[in-house]
Amino acid sequence: MRRWSNITLTLEVKAGNYVLLHAGYAKGIVDKVEAVESLKLLEEITTPGEVR
Repeated sequence: MRRWSNITLTLEVKAGNYVLLHAGYAKGIVDKVEAVESLKLLEEITTPGEVR
C-alpha cells in the first residue's frame, strides 16, 4: 500500500522503507515481514477493501 505521510517524527525513513503510520505520521520503521503480517491482520478485522 502506498500513501503520502509525514516523516518529521522519523527522519531516518528512506524511500522503500515500511513504516508504522498513525494519523498520517510515520511513527517508526518496520521490516517487511511485520508489515505484511500487520496488513493481513487488518484485513481480517475490517470490511473487505477497507484497508487499501
